[in-house]
Amino acid sequence: MSKKGYQKRLPSVLPPAPRRPPAEESLTRTGGDAPRPSTTPLSPRSVRAPAPAPAPAPAATPTATPPAIATPIPPPTSAPVAQPVAAPVAAPVTVQPHSTTSPRARVLVSAAVLLGLVGLATAFVAVGRTGDDEPGGAPGAAPIQGGWPEAGASRTTTQVGADGVLDVTHWIHATEPLDELDVALPELPDGVSIDASAVEVVADGRRASGPAMLTFSSASYAFSDATRIRVSYQLSGAVELSSSAPDRGLVTTTTLDVSPVQGTDTRVVRSEAVLSLACAPTAETSLEPCGESDADDQWTVRLTGPDVGARVVAAVTVS
Repeated sequence: MSKKGYQKRLPSVLPPAPRRPPAEESLTRTGGDAPRPSTTPLSPRSVRAPAPAPAPAPAATPTATPPAIATPIPPPTSAPVAQPVAAPVAAPVTVQPHSTTSPRARVLVSAAVLLGLVGLATAFVAVGRTGDDEPGGAPGAAPIQGGWPEAGASRTTTQVGADGVLDVTHWIHATEPLDELDVALPELPDGVSIDASAVEVVADGRRASGPAMLTFSSASYAFSDATRIRVSYQLSGAVELSSSAPDRGLVTTTTLDVSPVQGTDTRVVRSEAVLSLACAPTAETSLEPCGESDADDQWTVRLTGPDVGARVVAAVTVS
């Protein structure tokens, strides 16, 4: 039935507003009689039309869901297998530390480093200039034991070679500055002739001027004021071999004469074997034993006073 048809069947008198029906009373009453039916006649107004039934709600139309379209999956293709490639090794990155020093501090540090380098260079120059001034500082110079002698003393070392050539070095420590030194051939017995080569005089680390060979009586070497002087040379013709023992010889003189002399002179003679030493203050004086053996290959004698310039000879083994 439509809504309009339903409305035509309703009475012309509008019914009162609907109200909530009273709650149902229980049919069973306790302690009383059952209710009596009412005998009052009903008026037309008292008759209420039944409340219209609510119109049924239209059924919800289900929304059709479109079917899902399946996406076609491409067939698997055979891809080429990638060959492992060695990753390039990156060069190490050096991270420079961030300097937290102020510009003034960096300037001070640079100045200190520069001063240190200058001092080091000065030390190298000083060593280079005084290298000849130290014992054993020059090539061919015999090393001195115990360093330089005390002021007013000298020390002379003589190394006898197997060929009969003597390597001689004088270490002179003067009390007063000297500016000149004389080197002379000693007086020798008849028939003995010697000569000196590779003569070198170094005064306080500076090379003196003078001849490198000495074949005549004497030579002078000039230099600036100096107190430490080293004289070195090679002496040939000083060894006379024994006719009975070819490996033995007599060193007729172990040094040249160097002046001015000091108050004390220590002579050291070295060879394959040193048998003995003998000393003579002058060429006219007879030789007398002197010195003592420090080892099989070394003898030492200490000369003082008038014996400082004495001639010292040695009996040695040269092979």
